[in-house]
Amino acid sequence: MKGFFSLLATVAILTVGVLYATAPSSQWEKMIKKGLKEVAKTLENEYKKQTKELEKKYTPNHKAPKVIPGSPSIKHNDRQLNPVWAELPEIVEGQNLVHKTYFTTLSSGERVRNYSICYDKSKMVSLWVAYPLHKIYTTPKIDRTDAWAFDDAITAYGEGGYDIIGYENTKPQIPQYLQPQVHKGGFNDGENRQLDRGHMLPSASRYNSWTTNAQTFYATNIFPQNARLNQQNWAEVENRTRESMCADTLYVVVGTLFENSTTFASRGRHITRPSHCYKLLLRTRSGNTGKNISEITDADELMAIGFLYENSSAGNVEPYKAVVSIAEVESRCGIKFFPNINPAIEKAVKEQKNITLWRAFR
Repeated sequence: MKGFFSLLATVAILTVGVLYATAPSSQWEKMIKKGLKEVAKTLENEYKKQTKELEKKYTPNHKAPKVIPGSPSIKHNDRQLNPVWAELPEIVEGQNLVHKTYFTTLSSGERVRNYSICYDKSKMVSLWVAYPLHKIYTTPKIDRTDAWAFDDAITAYGEGGYDIIGYENTKPQIPQYLQPQVHKGGFNDGENRQLDRGHMLPSASRYNSWTTNAQTFYATNIFPQNARLNQQNWAEVENRTRESMCADTLYVVVGTLFENSTTFASRGRHITRPSHCYKLLLRTRSGNTGKNISEITDADELMAIGFLYENSSAGNVEPYKAVVSIAEVESRCGIKFFPNINPAIEKAVKEQKNITLWRAFR
């Protein structure tokens, strides 16, 4: 772009010189004014063209594809929270709560939802993160981006690992001053030596493309988690959850509880430490029915389970010791999960906690 402008300037100077040497003074003055106007107009048009190309390059395409009910990945239809998505909990409104969905473009060019959140601005922690888990999100496998940033950040490879190009500013917006500064480091500054930046949607569950993975490093997907738990048995649950994927899609909700929780200061923010964290899983038992969750009328066609952990070193127990039912978590947090389950079988499904049905957890 700089080279183009230099070339135009050179041509303009040469043109002025030729006109000055060959035309009468009154004539060349008029010609110079006309020529300069043309050059200015050309420069303006080129600037607009280059600006549009940059905007197109760095701004995701939000054109709405057709919604396909029953598809393993139900596509973006420009609704922030689509009740068709089986992973979404029932929405509970609150003064400090923000519900939002992040969308991504896969390596295939397909535009899909990445994950949805219920973010508590007063706690600076998400109450839940809900997402579909399917092989389209995990393959082909790219490197972990480690692109720690505020939400809506647009990042790319850079000399220091990654660069923040700008911010997408999707609605509803969450002010950056109400988000943890995860890009500056972990929560373990000061006295909080045992806290990691814990992912709610794991990075390893989103390895398809740069953006798909980078969005898992948004501050709204991170919570202060006991380091020992994060690196050991919670990580084990994350790994075995990925091994439980199926053709029909595995639906996951990861959340936090605040029972006798405390607030601490970290990098200029006051953040509430969750007392517990949980992971809820729902999928078809065969894994290849081709049905929506809402279409299933037999409880035996679905399998559901939950894992609830105390957010401490003492809570770092093996997965089979942390098993709970979805119903148990609902009673403790007051949120209704997987509302698309047929009401006739809802109770039977949500009371399931048979870990032997889940081959990866045996």
